[in-house]
Amino acid sequence: MMSTNPNDPNHNREREKVPWESPVTGLILPLLVGFLAFAGTFFVYQMEYDRWNWRPKTDLRHIPPEWITYRQTSLFACPVEGQPISFALQGESTFVIGVASPPSLSFYDESGTLLRKIALPEEPRAIICGTQETILTDKIVVAHSKTLAIYHAEGDCVALWQLPDEQSNIRSLVLTPNYLFAADTGKRCVHRFDESGKLDLTFSRDLVVYASPITMTFSPSAVPPAADGLLYIVNPGKHRIEVFTQEGIHQPELGWGEPSGSLSDFVGCCNPIYLAALADGRILTVEKAISRIKIFRTGGTAGMERTGALDCVVAGPSILEDVPAKLGRTPAEPGGRYFAAVPLPNGNIAVFDYEYAVVRIFSP
Repeated sequence: MMSTNPNDPNHNREREKVPWESPVTGLILPLLVGFLAFAGTFFVYQMEYDRWNWRPKTDLRHIPPEWITYRQTSLFACPVEGQPISFALQGESTFVIGVASPPSLSFYDESGTLLRKIALPEEPRAIICGTQETILTDKIVVAHSKTLAIYHAEGDCVALWQLPDEQSNIRSLVLTPNYLFAADTGKRCVHRFDESGKLDLTFSRDLVVYASPITMTFSPSAVPPAADGLLYIVNPGKHRIEVFTQEGIHQPELGWGEPSGSLSDFVGCCNPIYLAALADGRILTVEKAISRIKIFRTGGTAGMERTGALDCVVAGPSILEDVPAKLGRTPAEPGGRYFAAVPLPNGNIAVFDYEYAVVRIFSP
């Protein structure tokens, strides 16, 4: 101890410091404590992350056989040049594939034979084909970056409808007897156009967008108060399907879905990624990460007691991700598996694999 007596010769001598009192140790100790605290927090976070994001993927790749009520009856490749980015059904059995580069629409029959091709001025971000029950009966609507282009089946562009904002990014289109609806992923909303191309309504309801687009479908088999049909819209960031009337009125009691490991819910980031309405009012969903195609009951389905109840599974990853080598296509940009699915008039379901450009037909 340093002497307090000024006459002591050791009075002005500095006290000798022990190692743990040095300036370096004074800096290291707080850093060490901070590091240990961070490591502990990260460890707990990683455990929770694995529990909610990784373990379910492993567990849910197996789907109980009793839930799968469809079987694959056909599988064929479509000789697409370039990267497919959109898919639609024309008529009863013609598949339309939109390609980004060179921008085009290619038409294939139910065996994968190319029927014709339409060159486009820019990439087709979404496609919808008119039917006898909708406006634009015999037309093809293509979403470009700034316009909705209306084409004859032969490929002539007959109209251009302007999008409301340069940041618009249309990734899903729906035709009804009175309107064209366009889901705008860029602005997180839905636009409604009348038959003349006039934008007469825009609506949204807390649509959360991260890594998947807003997609939607229309079901004419509706419950009150919308006797003329309902829009089913994916809220991808919330793993939920929202329901709206054609006037843009939200019907929260008819929506369903949440992030969970249950087969009847949606797991992974931003699911589902695709919707389609069956003729009887049930809703088909497509998921990425764990590749699953499921069918849900709705209040508009005859004899169904509850909207949002899982009705059955069309297919799971064991079959959707199994592409025979003989099909021969090497993905232009290998990555996550994305699928689209459309109901066919005969009751079958056609599923398109964007990565390998193959179509699968499933029969009940």
